[in-house]
Amino acid sequence: RKTNILIVAKGSSGDVFPLYSLTQRLHHLGYNITLITESKHQNIAHTLNLPVIFLNSTKPLNNTKFFA
Repeated sequence: RKTNILIVAKGSSGDVFPLYSLTQRLHHLGYNITLITESKHQNIAHTLNLPVIFLNSTKPLNNTKFFA
């Protein structure tokens, strides 16, 4: 059974890029990752090919399961 991990990355590019690298590594290790970040980083966030929720998004979180 895979572990679900939620990573919140907020701030400047220098703040969030290290978290994106961590996100990719954890995904490659087999964890289910959901990334929450600011929409100003949407271009790089989408290149990760992982579920992304943007902080200013209107997408509801009520059907998202973060913890088992």
